[in-house]
Amino acid sequence: MTWGTTHLGISIIFLRIFSTKRFRERFESNRLYFFLASLGAEFPDIDLLIGGHRTWSHSLFYPLIFLAVMLFLPDEMISQRIENWNERSFYLKLFGLLWITHLMYDSSFGAIALFYPIDRRLYDITGGIIMILGSTRVGLGGIFIDVRPIDPEIGKNIFFVNWTAEERVAYFGATRIKYRILDFMVHATIFSYWVITVAWPAIAVIGSRNEKVKTLMTKLKFPKLDFTLKNIFSGRTKYQAAVLISIALTAFMAGPNYGESWEFEDQGEVSFIVLSDTLRLFGSLDFSFPEKAEATFVVSFPKSSINYSVIWGVLNSTVRQLIDNFTNTFIAEFEQSNRTYSELVEDYRTQLNRSIGSEWIVTEVHNASAFAFTIEPSVGEGYRSISLGFGLYEWNLTDYFIRSTTINVKYKIPRETEYRNGWIIFFLAIAVTVLVVGRKWKVNTIQKMAES
Repeated sequence: MTWGTTHLGISIIFLRIFSTKRFRERFESNRLYFFLASLGAEFPDIDLLIGGHRTWSHSLFYPLIFLAVMLFLPDEMISQRIENWNERSFYLKLFGLLWITHLMYDSSFGAIALFYPIDRRLYDITGGIIMILGSTRVGLGGIFIDVRPIDPEIGKNIFFVNWTAEERVAYFGATRIKYRILDFMVHATIFSYWVITVAWPAIAVIGSRNEKVKTLMTKLKFPKLDFTLKNIFSGRTKYQAAVLISIALTAFMAGPNYGESWEFEDQGEVSFIVLSDTLRLFGSLDFSFPEKAEATFVVSFPKSSINYSVIWGVLNSTVRQLIDNFTNTFIAEFEQSNRTYSELVEDYRTQLNRSIGSEWIVTEVHNASAFAFTIEPSVGEGYRSISLGFGLYEWNLTDYFIRSTTINVKYKIPRETEYRNGWIIFFLAIAVTVLVVGRKWKVNTIQKMAES
């Protein structure tokens, strides 16, 4: 979700929509506990206070392990030591469920470290529908789900909350950020729903011992809202245990955690524009990746009905600044009618040849084509950047067109020993789950034998 406060309201809305009357009466029977349980919907964002947003605290394993322990603890034995344990454990399970809803909502609004610590990559999960656009109608072409793993160091820096002040100002162009009023109203409405239906009743319970506070609560009464939801906590059986372990195993394999290297991808696009009122003759793209990664770049040129050529290669910051300067100067002079179009093209090409290195490639673009090159890993532990420059080189002066060049990058990174340690953590978690489940089965078996 875009705002943390929205998690609270949207989770309660869905909880009530799909609830049965009996289940709703149960989770609303203790307003104070229900308020505390609802905080599970916001719990993973505790990383905002510590650092590394959407990484370690957004793992699917932790709420699953928490629920596994809560679902299969022998309530009868604990209730002898902890007063009202049965009621408290119900709200703890609700806390774990809402914890998972936070991850579900976040995964639809950007990448999260779904399988931390076994796999520290962030996963960007997108899905939706495919529309077919015809000349006379618009049709439904199906659905799609895309899952893209992102390197942990890159992934955790793509979120606004993890940026430095300088990065934020550089991105937004100012120290003030404009928010659309509609966005604010939607988020405020959802958050207000949680305040009215969950937080306010809990405050009323706390203040019920004070007559003045109680009177104030009565005067400020909010309208009552009614929803329904299916009971998902009933019937703790061995089948539920099997499903829980299956989910954990599936998540472990879906990491994926096999093989000796990670693979993740990145991409970009550079467009060339030759129109009557707009010229864009040169562009560049920057890619950042770990020193120890092997990077394979695939540069693709789509099929074109217009004959033109592109010169491209690795670009350093000095050369890029030089090209930007003379390109902007020439285009400005052309727009002011101080230079003809043919003079612009000739001078641009002359200066371009003087600026670039001999290793740059000239590609004639007519049929679709692609070129690949690989950058070998180095021994460093940090990050390195590479900039690719692309410039129009030859084209028909009478043609207007917009054409794009696509760059796809695949990175391979050796798997570190620390990620193998995730195996140990995972199997320990599974062992705890099995022991807890087994203990529950044993207690149930003894009870059934005693009853028979």
